[in-house]
Amino acid sequence: MPAAITRVKGKIPIENSYTSGLAGEKTLKAIKEHGEFIGTSCPTCNWTYFPARMFCERCFSRILENDKSVGPEGTLEAVSLVNIDQSGKKTKPYYVGLIKLDKADTKLLHHIKGAKGLVPRPGARVRPVFNSPDKRRGSITDILAFELV
Repeated sequence: MPAAITRVKGKIPIENSYTSGLAGEKTLKAIKEHGEFIGTSCPTCNWTYFPARMFCERCFSRILENDKSVGPEGTLEAVSLVNIDQSGKKTKPYYVGLIKLDKADTKLLHHIKGAKGLVPRPGARVRPVFNSPDKRRGSITDILAFELV
């Protein structure tokens, strides 16, 4: 029997685009135009999603026109210090973290900005820092980071 192939060396250039969909578009539009967070809440199991969803990933119910305001503040659930970029090269250290926005059940991965002399830790309260309204493009990057409260 031939040996199993367990690894193939090579480079595959991959480029993709993520589309927000109709529900995600509401979320991005609210960030761009008003600097606020709009999610959706499942009418069957009451789970609240941010970004907004068109169906519940827990019970598979459709979520139609069930918008819910969440955040803007939240709790830092996990944090990591990053000092190596995706290509393996050293980079200026920065923090990323999982944020559970107030009134949301899902978590958001984003940049975390430490306060002067403070290191972000799980359990810390955070709030968004938005790009100026004239520079917002309707993207998750319109949120520059979350800072410690």
